[in-house]
This record gives sequence, C-alpha cells and structure tokens, in this order.
Amino acid sequence: MIAYRVLLMKPKYPVLLIIAVIAGAAGVILGIIAISLAYQPSGPAESPSVTDWMQGIGNIAGVVVGIGAALAAGAVYWQGQQALAAAEEQRLADNHAAAEAARVAKERWEADREAAEKSFAATQRHMQAQIENARDAATTAEAQLSEDRRRWQSEQQETRLEYARSVIVTRVGPGMTGRGQLGEMLVVLHNFGAQPIRRVVVTVGLLQENVQLELKVPAVGPGQQYDFRENYRDSPISVSMGELPAWDVDVDSDIYSVSVTFIDAAGRRWERQNNEEPEWLNRPHTGSKYARPWSGQR
Repeated sequence: MIAYRVLLMKPKYPVLLIIAVIAGAAGVILGIIAISLAYQPSGPAESPSVTDWMQGIGNIAGVVVGIGAALAAGAVYWQGQQALAAAEEQRLADNHAAAEAARVAKERWEADREAAEKSFAATQRHMQAQIENARDAATTAEAQLSEDRRRWQSEQQETRLEYARSVIVTRVGPGMTGRGQLGEMLVVLHNFGAQPIRRVVVTVGLLQENVQLELKVPAVGPGQQYDFRENYRDSPISVSMGELPAWDVDVDSDIYSVSVTFIDAAGRRWERQNNEEPEWLNRPHTGSKYARPWSGQR
C-alpha cells in the first residue's frame, strides 16, 4: 500500500528527475570507460582480440540499452503519474464543485424557506390585522347601531310623550248643593295635540273623603276642549270638609287627585296624574260605580 502511494506521488520537479536519470546513466558509462582505461593486466600485455572488442562493445551497448529502457520506463512512469495526478485533480475539482453546488442549493433552500416563513408570518399578521379591523369595525358599527337605535327610541318616546303631554286638565270645579253635600262636578279637558284621543277617562279622587269620581267620553278631537259635567243632585255625595275649593292646576293639592287615561292615535294607552309626565300603560283601565256612559252632549 505504501509503495502504491509512493508510485502515485507526483514529483515536485520532474525536469530535475529526468536530468538525474540521464546523469546517472552517463556516470555509469563513464565509470565503465574509466575502469577499462585504468585496468593493468598482471601478466604481459596482450593485444585485444576481436572477441574482446565485441564483448566490450556488447557490454557498452547493453548499458546503453539498459539506460534507454530505464529512460523509457521513467517516461511511461511519468506519464502515468501525470494521468493519475490529472485524474486526482479532476476528482477533487468535481468533489469541490459538487460540494459548492450542494452548499449553494442549501443556502438557496434556506433562503427560500426563510422568505416563505417571513411571507407566511406577514400574511398572518396582515390577516390578524384585518380580523382586528373587521372586529373593531363591527364593534363600532354595533355601538353606532345601538346608539342610533337608542336615539331613535328616545326620539320616538319623546314624540309619543309630546302627543300625551298635549292632553291637559285645566279645571276641576265642585258644585255644592248645601253644606257638606256635593251635587255637581265640572272637569275641563283640553287636547292641544294634532291627533285625536279616544276612550278618555277622567278620575277625580277626593283624598280626604276616600271618594273617587269617574267621568268618561269616547273621544276628543285634535285641538278640542271637552267639559265633563256630572250631576249628583239626586243623590248628593257627602263631604266631611263642608266645602270643596276649586282645583288649582298650578298648586299641589292634598284635596284632589286628578288623573286622565286615554288611547292615542297609535293605540297606546296613557295616564297623566295631576298633569305630570304621562305614563305609558300596558293594562286596561277599570271603571268605578260613579261612571256613566257619554250622552254625546257637552
């Protein structure tokens, strides 16, 4: 294995190697010539024969041929080394190119993945922002709708109250037939509104007597006044106070309690107590024993 690796080694200076081989071969030839010239036979000198010359020339030729063979073998070896070195360089270059391509591909894949992750994160943030904006818009719209509904309901309630506020009792006048005897009751009602009211019931309570008088009329037109006049002379109502003063609409009274119930043009039933703020009722009005049908006359 070590010898194989040595053979695969590439000489660092190939020209010097060739010169060394040629110099070695020349040294061998010169050494042979020098030995031949310096050789002195021990006996009497004999002239070299043809055989000796042929043997010497053959030896020299053998050396030359050996040197040539060595040079040829060195050239073949050198070419093999060059081919092996070129193949090794090509292999290393291919490996380096493959590694570089793999590195570039990996970097590109990582860059694409990072870009995809950033794009996905940006898309998520954008979608989340859109969802938040939509939620905020929906909340704002819902709040605005609720406010508009509340305002509309308030306006509608105010409009309804304006109709109901236009129904006012302006006078309550008792008629006494004698001391402690109530023989007549006059109640004046005004409808200052632009719509008629119907099923009108005026209830006058005598607080200190625990007596409640009820007067009814089917309808009162817009802008009209109606005088409720009830006659109790055939069966006067006893009053312990002796005399009943007229009701003052601008002064709180501990003698009278005056309420009006009616149905407006939209079918809503209302009640006003002592001309205070109207109250919307969801219950029918109950009459009293003093109520009598409307005769159609004032």
